[in-house]
Amino acid sequence: MSFIKICGLTTEASVKKAIELKVDSIGFVFSPSPRQLDPMRARELFELIPQGIKKVAVFKSAKEKSVEKVLRFTQPDCIQADFDSFEGVEFNSDIITLPVYRSTSSPIKTDYSLILFEGSMSGVGELANWQEAKHVAKSHKTILAGGLSPGNVIEAIRYVSPWGVDVSSGVESIKGEKDLTKMEQFVINARKAFESI
Repeated sequence: MSFIKICGLTTEASVKKAIELKVDSIGFVFSPSPRQLDPMRARELFELIPQGIKKVAVFKSAKEKSVEKVLRFTQPDCIQADFDSFEGVEFNSDIITLPVYRSTSSPIKTDYSLILFEGSMSGVGELANWQEAKHVAKSHKTILAGGLSPGNVIEAIRYVSPWGVDVSSGVESIKGEKDLTKMEQFVINARKAFESI
């Protein structure tokens, strides 16, 4: 079993490539970032994605004003944001919440069934603390993110044994623009590694 998410897609070509690669989830960024999408553009890209691939709306905080607008224009399966920002926020019951924990976060004590473990900053290629992630993955269903690339994803999966992996800047040649060849190599390598654990 492997779970692969590619995050920060902004073009029809990258979305179609992710679909061709049969990834499990595609993330669209709505917070300030080189990969930030307007909700109207996101809706066009969402319409390309078949059922079975989870569409994730990515925010720094679940309390951002743009969340409501994004939900109005798109229909994400999941909302991803820093774990502490979900406090006091309620979404439609069919929307999955994906809390982000960082290497700098306090110890993880949560009722969430699935978490994303990240470096201290998202989308900048900063490696998460794999030793800490390995510890977390023993007690939580964990998606490992933070600095992953085609070149290190095999080692990361074999060391951490996460439930899934998430990549963004690691499959780019130009900041904010996905490299389709790197996307393919990442998926091939991740699947190979998941088969070995």
